[in-house]
Amino acid sequence: MLKMFFSFVCLVFVLIVLGCGHPNDIVDRDIVGDLEASTAKITITAKNGKKNTCTAFAYKRRGYLYRFITAAHCVSDDDEEWEKVKIFADKIDIVLENKKRKTKLSYSAKLIATGYQEMGDDFAILEAELDEHIPILPLSRNRPGRKECILSAGAPSDFVSNFFYGYVHKVDYNKGSKFVVRMLSGEVPGGTSGSAVVSCFEGKIIAVVVASTRKDPRQTVVIPIARFLKFEKMVMRGNYMFSSNK
Repeated sequence: MLKMFFSFVCLVFVLIVLGCGHPNDIVDRDIVGDLEASTAKITITAKNGKKNTCTAFAYKRRGYLYRFITAAHCVSDDDEEWEKVKIFADKIDIVLENKKRKTKLSYSAKLIATGYQEMGDDFAILEAELDEHIPILPLSRNRPGRKECILSAGAPSDFVSNFFYGYVHKVDYNKGSKFVVRMLSGEVPGGTSGSAVVSCFEGKIIAVVVASTRKDPRQTVVIPIARFLKFEKMVMRGNYMFSSNK
């Protein structure tokens, strides 16, 4: 409860700074709670035995079978010689934390698809069967505008202070599909690649975190979720030309 209250206070601060109005104007739902419950830490064990962590979030389900989005670079590399994705992940575990029960549950995940990063498709789709239902925030097809208020939840390795608030800092769709968000709530730690970026007002996921910038540790590079929807459509139709031969 204390953490949720602190998150709300931070959001109020961001809204005031950006001149966005009262937080009751956001949406009539508990965005912070839903975002927190749908965000997972993923542990990737590579074929060479090395481990790393990233973030993933649920975006669709069928019964208890859930699909998650994360960043492609968490599980694969680009094979530029053959222009295919090269999967290095051997084992992927999804860890969901239940704040109310103070428990962490781990599930084995299957890699459904991963994108070619050079083409701007820094996305991967994971699938896992859970023991209980978790919330799913809707995906937005709208392009975010500059100064739009956003919030994000990551799963850094220490699982401390995983909420981030800020705004869309830089948008230039003429130079590719990526744009930059600036976090007012502090520096973004490692392990947040694959996090969802949510519009404060729309209450929908508008982008996926893929990298930090060298200039400012509070700035994060994200890719619009609309780009992911195009990627997913090609993958599901079997038309994604960069798919792994594995």
